[in-house]
Amino acid sequence: MIKEKIEKYLNELVEVKFVKTSNRSILGQLKDSMYFLETDLHYIGNVAEHDLDYVNDRLNDMPMTALKKQGYVPFPNRAIIEEMNKLY
Repeated sequence: MIKEKIEKYLNELVEVKFVKTSNRSILGQLKDSMYFLETDLHYIGNVAEHDLDYVNDRLNDMPMTALKKQGYVPFPNRAIIEEMNKLY
């Protein structure tokens, strides 16, 4: 069921925007994510030995306090599922 929602969401996606931020909380969380990923990859090997889905899953299962402040569960992977459930 969620797979169909993801497919529909991606098919309706018009544009992806990347924006700058000076929010220190967000920047700190991104930096923490990079430290986590570097440590994780140290133990499992480099990214070339693993698919990007694995790396993406690991990073999206890290709590992000900015999401909690916006009323979402603090995990990106769960927040997007909540949002898709609202849409579809």
